[in-house]
Amino acid sequence: MKRTPGKPTSAEPATAESTHGKSTHGKPASGKRTRGQSAGLTRAAILEAALALADREGLKALSMRRIGQELGVEAMSLYQHVRGKDALLDGLVEQLFARVAPPPDPGGDWRGWLRGYAGALLDALLAHPRVVPLVATRPAVTPQTARLMESALGTLHAAGFGLERALDMLYAVTGFVVGHVAMLAADERSGGAADGRAQAPPALDPREVPLFAEALRSSRPAGSAARFGFALDALLRGFEAPSASSPASSASGAEGAEGAGGASASSG
Repeated sequence: MKRTPGKPTSAEPATAESTHGKSTHGKPASGKRTRGQSAGLTRAAILEAALALADREGLKALSMRRIGQELGVEAMSLYQHVRGKDALLDGLVEQLFARVAPPPDPGGDWRGWLRGYAGALLDALLAHPRVVPLVATRPAVTPQTARLMESALGTLHAAGFGLERALDMLYAVTGFVVGHVAMLAADERSGGAADGRAQAPPALDPREVPLFAEALRSSRPAGSAARFGFALDALLRGFEAPSASSPASSASGAEGAEGAGGASASSG
């Protein structure tokens, strides 16, 4: 059969290699799969494509239609795996936290465990700065994030903390890291120093604010990294270690409450 160069014959189905236009995921840019042809499409693949799109173009670019284009499928195919835009955004937050969840460490160094979690979360957010506003404003609760929280609470509970106090600790560390990254992003938008050092206001008069001016002059080159480590250490030192006599189960049931004489669930 005579064939035209560069075009597939009727006996040769078009593939990603034989077409001129390709999507970013190597699938044909035209001839999308229909709803019944979305074999292999998974929720994980959809969320990965959404995260990649958000990294490139920001959260405003996210739509089921655009993600379908990224994956080479019709948008309606996505709804078999992700219920809608809200579920998609929840899934993005889940993706980030699933990547930083430390393994359980019952009875180990709980401060070191929390420090490791904070560092991993910092790295993940810095790697995906355009998703930080979503993390800061959307407390996603999905089955996966619930399981991650269950595991984290189990580690702190095994170390002797009541459940209410353990939950407060996790929220405090998470909020600290997210806030730190949000401040870095604001500094970058306003033209702050590349090394994260605080910049003096343009109209700063050292005679009016000599202490502030001197503090800025003596600011260490390590900048944001040093401030992050200093503040995180201070935060972790502020968490009172549970005493050997306080039962770890005091917040989880009546038995622990009776054994501790009705101790508060938040006591450490």
